[in-house]
Amino acid sequence: MTSNVSATVSNRLSVIALWWGVPLAGLALVALLTGDLNREWFDWLNQNPPRGLPGPAWASITVLGDALLLLSLGLLLVYRAPALSWSLLLAALVATAVSHTLKDLLDVARPVAALGRDAVTVIGPALKQGALPSGHTTAIFTFAGLVGVARPRWLPVLLPVALAVALSRVVVGAHWPQDVAAGAALGWMCGVLGPYLVPVRLAAWRPGQHLLGMLFLGCAAWLPFRDTGYPGTRWLQALVALVCIAAGLLSAYRARATNTPPATRSS
Repeated sequence: MTSNVSATVSNRLSVIALWWGVPLAGLALVALLTGDLNREWFDWLNQNPPRGLPGPAWASITVLGDALLLLSLGLLLVYRAPALSWSLLLAALVATAVSHTLKDLLDVARPVAALGRDAVTVIGPALKQGALPSGHTTAIFTFAGLVGVARPRWLPVLLPVALAVALSRVVVGAHWPQDVAAGAALGWMCGVLGPYLVPVRLAAWRPGQHLLGMLFLGCAAWLPFRDTGYPGTRWLQALVALVCIAAGLLSAYRARATNTPPATRSS
């Protein structure tokens, strides 16, 4: 009896930590990184990034937070986990809307605008306004939170990638540390709440599944041609698009074969 209670309590604590650990840590950093500390962390990370990675590598890492790239990954889910793919779309829409609303309302200057171009190491476009929160960080943490909570075995991969994208936003000179902390908190919350945005009938609507697949396919087809402003990243965009399209078409073929009556398949 006691062991069952302990197991239940342990499971509930694990769920709470999984759901709210990242948002609480992010919000704590937002509160901590005010004034001079935010500037000091930015200078340290922007001028002294982790060694061993050249500028093009950081550009490629930062592109992993591009919303179009992450929606392209929906092709990996749409025929394997339809409800999860709907959650991805709706969570991404909510995260984007909230992120851009906060950017407009807060209107925080980015490092280049606040410090001057000569004081910032910039890789890619020299962005100036709309710093808080970081959109790329919001996007990658939305994806990581959604998929990581639904499939916890993927967390050891998803969380380090999300943290690398967040770090890259400071390294490329696009954001303050406070921006990426806020983006991580916002994105993760949108991700874990994503499944609750999907009506049951929508998740089971088969024509909608095909429409969603076409939407993700369009995102993947556009991805190689999208100009992100970051140098040397087209190869990564093309690779992700190719993998997503191939996996999506294979999943669609298997789903069609599975759902086709035997008499129809043999004719």
